[in-house]
Amino acid sequence: MNARMPRHIGVVAGVALLAVLAGGCWDREEINQRTLVLALGLDRGPRPGMYTVSAQIAVPGGIPLGLGGGATGAGGQAKPPAMVIASTGHTVEEALFHLTRRVEWPMFLGHLRLVAISEEIARQGVRPILDTLRRDPQVRRLVWLVVTQGQARRLLEARSPLERVAVFFVANMLETLTRAGNMARIDLGEFGVRLANPGEDPTAPLLRVRGSDVQWRGIAVFSEDRMVGTLDPRETHLALSLRSGGPDRTEMELMVQGSRVRLRNFNRQTRIRPVPQRGQPRVSVRVQYEANVAEVEGPLQMSRPEVLHQIERIAASDQRARLHQALRHLQRLGADPLGYGEQFRAFAPQAWKQIEGTDYFRTLPVDIQVRVAIRRVGMVQK
Repeated sequence: MNARMPRHIGVVAGVALLAVLAGGCWDREEINQRTLVLALGLDRGPRPGMYTVSAQIAVPGGIPLGLGGGATGAGGQAKPPAMVIASTGHTVEEALFHLTRRVEWPMFLGHLRLVAISEEIARQGVRPILDTLRRDPQVRRLVWLVVTQGQARRLLEARSPLERVAVFFVANMLETLTRAGNMARIDLGEFGVRLANPGEDPTAPLLRVRGSDVQWRGIAVFSEDRMVGTLDPRETHLALSLRSGGPDRTEMELMVQGSRVRLRNFNRQTRIRPVPQRGQPRVSVRVQYEANVAEVEGPLQMSRPEVLHQIERIAASDQRARLHQALRHLQRLGADPLGYGEQFRAFAPQAWKQIEGTDYFRTLPVDIQVRVAIRRVGMVQK
């Protein structure tokens, strides 16, 4: 046994030596030898069947770190924070490949914040675009996917007075809208998940660029991978109320006994229950808003309990009518971004087999009940 010990020690030492020699960062890239892409824009190409892909790339030293002023170049002139280059191709991958010939270092998509698709391209279908982006391991699933009214390149070239790079302003604005409950967060990963679910259609934020002003115009509604219509900001919030609960920072305005009352919502609870039945399945939706009184114009006696109950009833009735209106708009589009089909597929599979593969959402009966609860009225005069 002692005679065999040196052989074992030699084998272990040889393996350890190979591990040391084989180690190292064989695929490393220096951070200053990368072209950092902040945003991509996709428009129709110069000929049918072609794409024009625009890339917003960070200028080295152009984006200041910390609270200092902007970086300066030769002659004391301020460096632009980013620049936009574009190329065309029969596919998105081909156009991206052509872009690499116009930059100094390899393009790096790990810092990508936003992918903008023109409305024209979105109505043709986005599945080929998503296939390219999802195959790239550098592209994160949390990247914002937006649709633009007009050319997507204009969004990349916009200049915001609040941010040196307009793409950062857009990403922060969308995050704020999501936290306030004005729209759902539909990033690249979530868009792909909804596209893969047979009972749920995806949506994407809709933006418009007017000079240096970037405006949120609601959401683009898709049926499978093709855009079929839009919802304005008010309808977007109503559609979200029919889908899920959570924070809600919107307001309601109504007339009560000749006085104008504004309620500020702060929470929303939504319960969706598929109702399987013979003939045609139904969906039951219960929505409860919690709100505070934000403003009263008129001689309304807010200290009286019966007045508060009247306000709650009027607000619930008014909101229910608005929810029905938004639902009818979605049903005319024939898309199901509310995920009611997914509810049937998960909780009522037999009913889902009845409607699977049909244009079920256009004629799906939906029973909507709304309740408004006022929690605070503020200071009142007796």
